[in-house]
Amino acid sequence: MPAKPLGDLIAFARRNSPFYADLYRDLPDGVATLEELPVIDQVDFWSANQWPDNRLLTGALTDAGVYTSGGTTGAPKVSPWTRSEHFDSTSAFGAGMVLAGLRAGHRVANLFSAGHLYGG
Repeated sequence: MPAKPLGDLIAFARRNSPFYADLYRDLPDGVATLEELPVIDQVDFWSANQWPDNRLLTGALTDAGVYTSGGTTGAPKVSPWTRSEHFDSTSAFGAGMVLAGLRAGHRVANLFSAGHLYGG
């Protein structure tokens, strides 16, 4: 499973994203739990996720796909994911399904048909 230690994720975000460098500026080294992280202000988060001056991303958008929200809470949002990020996410999801009891021969149906939404 492609899980990464929380400290590694924080260090990566600090190094590669101007938004997270600012958010985690005063965070001490050695954070071990999500509860120790600051709450992310939604307005600040989505303001940083603008084009062309995106302050949220951790790298160049090459070989990426874009997920969209439906806009039910306001304007639709976009989230670009690189091929490796998508692979890591789906691998972790699959491993979680196995941990939850999914076994070879079980049948699974995705009944969530929602256009371009994240889960669809």
